[in-house]
Amino acid sequence: PCCKFERAPMLDGVLDDPAWRLTPEVTGFCRLQTAMAGDDGLQVLPVIGEVEEQREFVTTAITYFQAGYTHDTLFIATRCYQPNADKLPARKENSPDLWQNDCIMIQIVPGEGKANIQFIFNPLAAHWPDGWNVATTRRQDSWLAEAAIPFTRLGATPKPGDTWRINISRHSTTPKDDLTPWAPRVVNFHDVDHYRAFQFKAEAPTQDAK
Repeated sequence: PCCKFERAPMLDGVLDDPAWRLTPEVTGFCRLQTAMAGDDGLQVLPVIGEVEEQREFVTTAITYFQAGYTHDTLFIATRCYQPNADKLPARKENSPDLWQNDCIMIQIVPGEGKANIQFIFNPLAAHWPDGWNVATTRRQDSWLAEAAIPFTRLGATPKPGDTWRINISRHSTTPKDDLTPWAPRVVNFHDVDHYRAFQFKAEAPTQDAK
């Protein structure tokens, strides 16, 4: 579920706001088959046989995320663990080519019949496209991020009970090159039928949910 925040978190990349302390962390990112570069970014190579049988849960470079929303903004926080995260090479400039290095990619389908919208950011908070905000911090063992995506940027505002298709993926280059989507059955980033989903709740997160 994607719970409604009583107060928006401060966008600083620290993840110590009350909203995040009460919001459950989600993991379950899977390493699929080898990724390849395409005209629109990284793609997962098709595989022979059942994808579900071939998925492999990641035990290194582990990723967690949290999500919540206010009346006008979707918030997504990520924790990306790996050694020497504070030394990862990353560009400072916003660019559509951020997928070439360590990054998080978010694909959102904001309602039935809506087009897939992709957002991407890296450990230095460079992001693409325009119209939303990211803050990050880096530590020796991880890099943390907070993304704030206005519903006006998505062209839709959810009501409690609505479900949106969403996929979150991480591209990590150290200690080896890995593409790990949250939705384990996707074959490329446009495979919206195999995205997972956010269901928007009217209630705020509670200690019991954590």
